[in-house]
Amino acid sequence: MIGCALPLSGPESQVGWRVLRGVLIAARAFDEGGPGFPLAVAVRDTGGTPEGAQRAVADLVEKEGVVAIVGPVTSRESPGAATAAQARRVPIVTLTQREDVLKTGDFIFRAILTPRDEAQAVALYAANVLHLSRLGVLYPDEPFGRDLARAFSEAAASSNAKVIRASTYKRPADLPNAMDRVLDQHPGATTPPRVEGIFVADTAEAARVVAARLGLAGAKDVWLLGTSLWNTPESLVGGMLEGAVLAAAFTTESRRATTHAFVSEYRRTFGEDPEAFAAQAYDVTVLLLDLLREEPGAGRERIRWRLQNASLYDGAAGTIRFEGQRDAHRGSFVLGVRGGRMVPLEEADLPQGPGAFP
Repeated sequence: MIGCALPLSGPESQVGWRVLRGVLIAARAFDEGGPGFPLAVAVRDTGGTPEGAQRAVADLVEKEGVVAIVGPVTSRESPGAATAAQARRVPIVTLTQREDVLKTGDFIFRAILTPRDEAQAVALYAANVLHLSRLGVLYPDEPFGRDLARAFSEAAASSNAKVIRASTYKRPADLPNAMDRVLDQHPGATTPPRVEGIFVADTAEAARVVAARLGLAGAKDVWLLGTSLWNTPESLVGGMLEGAVLAAAFTTESRRATTHAFVSEYRRTFGEDPEAFAAQAYDVTVLLLDLLREEPGAGRERIRWRLQNASLYDGAAGTIRFEGQRDAHRGSFVLGVRGGRMVPLEEADLPQGPGAFP
């Protein structure tokens, strides 16, 4: 039996239910044949609080006898769940942005694509697929922005690309001036920019400001690069981000067989599209079920060892592997804004320039 400790009530309940749906699809809970071997899924509501998470984990272990737990998802509840799981020596796979939960102990895992991962992914795409070597970075002067800027720069450098201009800003009103510093020119200048692409570690609204500034500077051939913060319907309004490239944790538009199968089953079961949390929870659950299918009588210690040493698994939300670590290495999707749509670039031929996806 596996367990789920999720915020099914409280302000984060919508996310909790999405995760649970992903778990239930993976467990084939709605199929007559089930998963093909004896399996039960026990669910507890954390309420989104540390205390609720501790109670949920304790309940799942002591009353239900689960051998592994999926969840929780929020930064607030995850430390409580991790502490309770480590004390009871049960492997728990969290879907939280909090990295410090891993320090709790060797039974704690994390399997979510983080904003840092996305920044690294779009940097590698820019360097290795778009063959950009001179890059700029714009980021808000706060921890999140600085962290993404650092991740992008390090990943670019690992692929022989270089961030030659980086500029920060404290307020949205300061963004145009920061933009001019990245382009290394004043408004109205006629000299071409030195950068070939600009990573904007901020929202789509900030990216639209940057796009407008590029137009004013006569630099429409500069690539705009971003993260899933841009992967919203609002990003497409007005066509300002046409040709932009961004990394994201998930897209329903992918033609990958595993993604397509998950999306189809989710739509058939729930009558709506899945999103990233559901897909990532699905992948974690399938991985756990594969381990249990291979060793039906495996105990918690054995599952912990097998999970930590899991190699490449091709999931609905991309590849996932632990390979000796407890923080999963996840693949990401790279999307391009084309014709007012977010288009996955995984199968595309090499784009010839900004806004020129095939």
